[in-house]
Amino acid sequence: MTKLTDEYWLHIKHLMPPQSRLGRKREHDREVLNSLVYRLKTGCRYRDIPRAPEYAAPSTTFYWFKRRTEQDLFKRIWQTLLGLLDAVGEIDLSKGSLDGSFVPGKRGANWSIGAPKATAQRSW
Repeated sequence: MTKLTDEYWLHIKHLMPPQSRLGRKREHDREVLNSLVYRLKTGCRYRDIPRAPEYAAPSTTFYWFKRRTEQDLFKRIWQTLLGLLDAVGEIDLSKGSLDGSFVPGKRGANWSIGAPKATAQRSW
C-alpha cells in the first residue's frame, strides 16, 4: 500500500493543521501524505516520488514533512492509527522486540563524556 485508503484518511484528516489565512493555499494534505507513504514504503529519494495527481510535488513533500515533524503531527497520526488497530484487536502485545545501536568512539576512544577514562588490562 503506497496510498492512504479512504478509511484511514477519514480517521486522520481532522489531525491536519488548519489552513493559514496568509500566504498561498496549502496543497491537499492527502496528496502530501500519499507522497510520504510512498517514500517510506519504497525508500526512494524525494525527487523520485511519482509525478501523478495522487502525489504532491517532491519539494512540497519535503517542506511539509519538515514542518509537520516539528509539530508532532506524525506522532498524533501514529497514535490514532494504533488506537484504531487496538480497538479491533489487531495489536498483539504479547510479543515485542527491542533494537539498539552501538557507535564506536572516535579515534578508538573508550570513554564517555563525564565518565573517567577506562583502561584495558591484560589478564595473562
